[in-house]
Amino acid sequence: MRLVPAKPYGEPLSGAACEVFSSAALTTKNRDFGLLPDMRSWSPGDVILLSPRPAVEARATFSKTGMIRDAQRKLGHAVADAFWTHAALYVGDGEIVEANWDRDLDDNPVSRVAVSTYVPHAYIRRRTMPDLSEKMQQAVADQADLRCGEDYSLLAAIDIYIKAQLRQFSRVAPPFVLRRSARGLVCADIVSTSYDHVLRRPAFANTDDDIVVPATLSATGELEDAEIAWCTIPDKSN
Repeated sequence: MRLVPAKPYGEPLSGAACEVFSSAALTTKNRDFGLLPDMRSWSPGDVILLSPRPAVEARATFSKTGMIRDAQRKLGHAVADAFWTHAALYVGDGEIVEANWDRDLDDNPVSRVAVSTYVPHAYIRRRTMPDLSEKMQQAVADQADLRCGEDYSLLAAIDIYIKAQLRQFSRVAPPFVLRRSARGLVCADIVSTSYDHVLRRPAFANTDDDIVVPATLSATGELEDAEIAWCTIPDKSN
């Protein structure tokens, strides 16, 4: 099965040149790619799912992507949902708040990152919660912003991976063994805890013990897909 999502989840669409947010730092790779999502229709609180493009995966010496997809499938998610390996929350001005792990860094704090950082390298999918008021959407984004500076928890990520392997034997394993035990932030936590806080209920899990991963956010009926329109980056020479 060829794991390439359909439009509009990352395949560039034709479109006229449009305004680019001043806060989105455009690199040479961005300009070579030539396109950016038109974020003027995006709202704070939108859920952003990402997955590396094949060329990026091919260059990787350590397939974090492959491990995440494998774990998500073993947690019971469909292949199409397990395709998405990273989740973040849009907070406005062309930026997302994310918890991400980079093994080349000594620490990995939760931080604001420009969406443009991912554009040349990743497929992008945007999901929204229908009927959520603008005030509540902003509250979700504000809650994510409050987590900036906290550390990404590699221990929690490893714990989720181990639980995914154990769930293959769920018929014989005691229920407490399958629950997430290590606390700390991983990428999907930024989304789930922000929504949980504002809605005052578990937004994407059936119980407090359910493990929320990017595939959960892909599959959940709580969210709806929102189209991503793409626009050309104006030529600086014009």
